[in-house]
Amino acid sequence: MASESLTIKNLIQESELYSLIDELKIGIYLFDSSGHSLWANIYFQSMFGYSMDELNDKTLYDLFPTQDARLLQKGLKQDNFQIRGKRNSQHFIYLKVLSCQQRDGLGTIVKVVDITVQKQCDYQLSKTNKELEDLKHALDQAATVSITDVDGKILYVNDKFCEISQYTRHELIGNNHRIIKSGHHPKEVYEEMWSTIKDGKVWKGEICNKTKGGAYWWGDATIVPFLDETGRPYQFIGIRSDITDKKRMEEKVQKSNELIMLSENRFRSLVEHSHDLIVLVDEKGIIEYISPNMNMITSTQINEYIGQSFIDFIHDEDQTGVKNYFADVIKYAQKSHTLETRVMDENGEVHICEVIFINLLHDPAVKAIKVNVRDITEKIQAEKKIYEMSNYDFRTKLPNKNLFRSLLRQELEHSKQLDRKFTLMVLDIHGLKFVNDTLDANMGEHLLLEAAKRLNEYIGEMGIVSHYEGVEFTILLPNIANHVTKKIAKDLIRLFEQPFFINDYELFLIINIGISIFPYTGQSAQSLLKNAYTAVHQANERGTNVYQVYSQNMDIKSFKKFNLMNDLRKAIKNNEFYLDFQPRIDVESNQIIAAEALIRWNHPKWGIVSPAEFISIAEESGIIGKLGEWVLENACQQRKEWQEKELPPVKVSVNLSVLQFLQTDVVQMVEKVLERTQLEAKWLEIEMTESVLMENESLLPDKIAKLKAMGIGIAIDDFGTGYSSLGYLKKIKADILKIDRSFIKGIPDDSDSKDIVSAVVQLAKKLKIRIVAEGVETQEQLEFLKGVQCEEVQGYLYSKPLEAKDFERLLEQETCQPNNENTVSPYNLANRREYFRIKMKHPLSGEMTITVFNGKKVNVGSTKILILDIGPGGLKVETTVKLPVGSDMVLKFSTKILGANVELFGKIVWRKEMDDHYHSYGVSFIIKEEARGHLTALLNQFQIQLQAKDVLPNSSFITDSKESFFESIS
Repeated sequence: MASESLTIKNLIQESELYSLIDELKIGIYLFDSSGHSLWANIYFQSMFGYSMDELNDKTLYDLFPTQDARLLQKGLKQDNFQIRGKRNSQHFIYLKVLSCQQRDGLGTIVKVVDITVQKQCDYQLSKTNKELEDLKHALDQAATVSITDVDGKILYVNDKFCEISQYTRHELIGNNHRIIKSGHHPKEVYEEMWSTIKDGKVWKGEICNKTKGGAYWWGDATIVPFLDETGRPYQFIGIRSDITDKKRMEEKVQKSNELIMLSENRFRSLVEHSHDLIVLVDEKGIIEYISPNMNMITSTQINEYIGQSFIDFIHDEDQTGVKNYFADVIKYAQKSHTLETRVMDENGEVHICEVIFINLLHDPAVKAIKVNVRDITEKIQAEKKIYEMSNYDFRTKLPNKNLFRSLLRQELEHSKQLDRKFTLMVLDIHGLKFVNDTLDANMGEHLLLEAAKRLNEYIGEMGIVSHYEGVEFTILLPNIANHVTKKIAKDLIRLFEQPFFINDYELFLIINIGISIFPYTGQSAQSLLKNAYTAVHQANERGTNVYQVYSQNMDIKSFKKFNLMNDLRKAIKNNEFYLDFQPRIDVESNQIIAAEALIRWNHPKWGIVSPAEFISIAEESGIIGKLGEWVLENACQQRKEWQEKELPPVKVSVNLSVLQFLQTDVVQMVEKVLERTQLEAKWLEIEMTESVLMENESLLPDKIAKLKAMGIGIAIDDFGTGYSSLGYLKKIKADILKIDRSFIKGIPDDSDSKDIVSAVVQLAKKLKIRIVAEGVETQEQLEFLKGVQCEEVQGYLYSKPLEAKDFERLLEQETCQPNNENTVSPYNLANRREYFRIKMKHPLSGEMTITVFNGKKVNVGSTKILILDIGPGGLKVETTVKLPVGSDMVLKFSTKILGANVELFGKIVWRKEMDDHYHSYGVSFIIKEEARGHLTALLNQFQIQLQAKDVLPNSSFITDSKESFFESIS
């Protein structure tokens, strides 16, 4: 190889290239007869984006398209031949071959120059020229164009100019532009025009010109000066649109108006006896004439109005608007101006009148402003009555269904234009029928009116309340969504928890609220209403005085919640609950300090159910106290067993919900558990969230003090998500602050998260409270926490939550080392599939529903999902719904692929939890072989087309992030 390189070098020296290879921008490339690369200079390497070592692994066909490579291999017989090269970035570059010489025994040497930029410039120049040609063609079709010098000598005219002026181009070029002057305009017009353009400014105006045949033609002209480097004009370009027909029409209209004015006197008597009051006023609004039919409005003599301003008879609140309107009337002659206003008579009675102004000041027969006044009071009142009857409930006086739907459609269009959100609420009122049945219908009617009044007063300027029908009210809240919506719903529920006092009766009503939010839960008025009704029906199923925000996955989640609610009480009896324990670690010594007890539900149908799914159900069903006591007792009992096995001592930490803490006997309950398990109080920590503390600030300090007096440690969980004051923290004397995992998740990339964590650590040190960081998953997070002197951590970097026997083995080691492998999914997702899978750059959106559950067919609403890959045998999906693996549950999946609506059935064979919110599932299809064949054919076409484009038409691809997708439907 050394001798071969030497020979190459000698060859280059002989070709007088060696001294040029590092200086000239010429690429030199040498390959052997089989097309293998032998050598290339530095510039050739940079052109193709490869180092010499990388080129040694490339052939001529790797670097050039096949056709060009063959030409080079044969040896080009001509120079300056253009070819293409394939750059490392997969882009093509354009090359000019300066020479291609074959040397016997050594190979072929090629000299090339990169002309890619030149090619791009040539293309851009050609494109620009084409655009200019198109622009010129369009201009030539639409207007006359002429170019003159500063003295007005014509230098250029287009075909349109010759066509309209009737002069040939030869007759016009070199002549003065005065050749088409008509003499229609006074000289001042031309003086002003020349003064403007000679100052380098653009002049615009309408100009009358004369053709060669003597006919007049009008042009809407724009004259633009061309300026030299000193800013002085050296040429002018004039562009004129032909408006001759428009001017002729204006002349005809003007003549017609004059004829009408001449005939006005013939109809004076008819006008004076018409139903319209005719008034003539001067430019200041002073009345000069009033028609005799004035007595239809007032009994005051006409001459008493002459000489007064007509504004004096306009309602005070309308006068400013009418004055501004009258000012416009003065500006525009001959134009009709119409408005509605209120007129006062001598008795102070208000008349709603339609007023029409016509400026005839320049009409020699009138020389005034004509005002037609028509009293439309009765018409307006009748229209108002009809409108109210059609659009308002006759009892509550609130907008009815018809008007509300119209207002909803208006708000929908308005919000789409402004790209803003709005909320639609449907309220079901319960209790009116009971009042009607037990008291009387009048009492029920009165109660309904009071409920409507209470609703309307609360909503006020925030939105619109409608009495939709029966006992249903709807509320439209423009520019309101999300947490504000929920606050309003809670306020409305509290509002209706207050009694109504009617005729010495204290009456109560119950409401349930369904909520739909644009654009998340509907894009049309119909879908928003439908979804709000679905939500209110769901709220009715949940109980009383509750609200429900509609979401597309509500039906599956509700189905699951319904099952969990029915099975919860049996779960305790059947011993379906168990505890996992997650270690809390000292960051310096890696010693295990404590174990947080986390309840799990091993449901026979739904698999492992997290506390986030069933704790709220336990609170709603009233068994949270019993469940919480079970957790506390089992955690303490487990800690006692570890003690008896002489394992390293650690504290056990137990979460108590707000309802447990608000129980009057919570302290006694803890005492009894410690007594039954024989566990010393110092080994127990009670955790409560920061929000629980702040929402019950006046109730908890006394109970916390009693627990601390027993020797129990107090930990504040999810710290940073509430609004704790320093004074309150000092007052309750907490032992532990646990920083919420949402702040740890942002480390190290989010500077705000880092600042907040640093501040919390320093705050805890000032208050002499031990600090724990939750949710630590990466080494970078750990290093940052060490740097700010955080004392303890908890998270998957050290250990996931473990069953008691696994945690016991961990305790035997006394320490727990950080291990990134703990964050890896425990599921074996190796590809052992029988059929191919198509993995897409962008997922498909689809829908999922349950068709068979526990061996029975069910009818459940659909949930939006993302399809990450698909094949004839199954698919991989991601959703926010947690479902069991390996159960008898059958799911139906639907999506659109290449215009085909695809529906498939299958079972879940594996699950991977992406984080606290998202779950990924592997699905195996339940499908007949004939149907699988059709699916395979479709997917083959799909896969072929995906090789050319990442996103295909007529397929439901999603290009937004998964967070945006699921947030939009949540």
